[in-house]
Amino acid sequence: DPNYALAEAGLGRSYWAEYENKKDNQWVGMARHACERAATLDESSAAGHTCLGQVYDGTGQYKRAVEEFQRATEISPTSDDAFRGLANAYDHLGQSLEAEQTYQKAIALRPSYWANYLRLGSFYFLHGQYEKAASMYRRVTELAPDNRWAYTNLGAVYYSEGKLPKAGEMFHRALEIAPDSAAYSNLGVVYFFTGRYEDSARMFKEATTRDPKDYRYWGNLADAYRWSPDKK
Repeated sequence: DPNYALAEAGLGRSYWAEYENKKDNQWVGMARHACERAATLDESSAAGHTCLGQVYDGTGQYKRAVEEFQRATEISPTSDDAFRGLANAYDHLGQSLEAEQTYQKAIALRPSYWANYLRLGSFYFLHGQYEKAASMYRRVTELAPDNRWAYTNLGAVYYSEGKLPKAGEMFHRALEIAPDSAAYSNLGVVYFFTGRYEDSARMFKEATTRDPKDYRYWGNLADAYRWSPDKK
């Protein structure tokens, strides 16, 4: 069906995901074209406007992004994607209060959905409001106890506050849930700054094994070896 708006919107978002993964500009035009076609094919569908808002926001056209996301929320007043996109665009425009209120509205519409708390927590974290951020992330751990991002982000809050033992506990829990390179690296950083250089090296070594193309893990591993007694 060449006139299926939802399929065009899905295609547009998939193209945009390819751009975000590969940073290849060829996907931007393809995403914009598919999203514009989706919005044109069915003006009454929120999907096309949400898709287009995502592309506008990602290319620095924040006012246009706000317009598209607002249209999407009018069409679909319970759309999590539309409200989160709108909040993000507001934040990029420097309208922090509007962004916070939009995230809060998304939470009020679906108070049992963990993702909106996670996004609001990240908003608070980026604005240096660590106590509020931690509150949101803890709420995520209550709603979704096996969500690795909640523990990872909570660990980042504690780390930023200088609470390294508590940060280590959170990073360790995230590692138990999803033992990937980032989880090993996060724990390695905590071990490094608490003087546990050999443990730190072990974590960074595991990170390089799982993701050998990330230069940061190799640099951190070298730092850990530098301070270990016999691995200079």
